[in-house]
Amino acid sequence: MSKINLHELTQEEFSKLWNESLSLYEEKWSDSDSVFETDSHPMHPSLFYQLSNVSGFNKTNGYTYPEYIDQWYVRRSIDSE
Repeated sequence: MSKINLHELTQEEFSKLWNESLSLYEEKWSDSDSVFETDSHPMHPSLFYQLSNVSGFNKTNGYTYPEYIDQWYVRRSIDSE
């Protein structure tokens, strides 16, 4: 897990990260009406980046949205067993 401080990113770096995150979400879950995490879809990137301001959130959920998605898949497979 590579620690990233979102406040230290340039506008261009964050824009690239945001676009990558949004593409990842829309690729599979664009039909979802909810921004919240469920068993059938992860949280929306906008909620992930908002919650990234909460102390400890990224340590638990990943420092980037792609890391979070990887962990969501792992949690989902564990929960379904």
